[in-house]
Amino acid sequence: MTIKGLNETLRWMDKMPENCLKLTRKSMQDAAKATSKQIRQRTPKRWRTLTKQKVKLYGKNGQSGQVVAKMGWIDTGRQSSSTGKVNPPTDWFKAYWQNYGTLAGRDPNHEFKMPIKHGKTAAARRRRNRRGFKHLNFYEKSIEGWHELFMKAYDAAMVRYQDEFKNY
Repeated sequence: MTIKGLNETLRWMDKMPENCLKLTRKSMQDAAKATSKQIRQRTPKRWRTLTKQKVKLYGKNGQSGQVVAKMGWIDTGRQSSSTGKVNPPTDWFKAYWQNYGTLAGRDPNHEFKMPIKHGKTAAARRRRNRRGFKHLNFYEKSIEGWHELFMKAYDAAMVRYQDEFKNY
């Protein structure tokens, strides 16, 4: 009995885990771009440049790894309108403070890592404003429905790339 194409089939089967990860990563990149685009459109114009996406593969040599997608505001280290300051805050921090508020205007539903510094500290004495910024929560509004959009775009990309997967 002779089986034609057995060597090609076995080679394809050996590469299948690696090819599945490639397909998954490529589809997740498309889905992350679509989701990031929606978040960017819903974010106030001033902070749109902070919206980014990253897709990474974790694991040894791509084998038995996992693909992780991150979308949303990513600190790029960009600073604007902070001339003359020694260590100015980045735009990410400015957007964070405007979104979640500062001092008395803090969002009570958000968990902050650091408490407000006591009024007798040097930082508190240098404050120009004792009330702080009122929280606006525009980030929460911009990410509404991200999960459904991501899954739809991911499924569409998997279907779109399935023929490419067969040809690997």
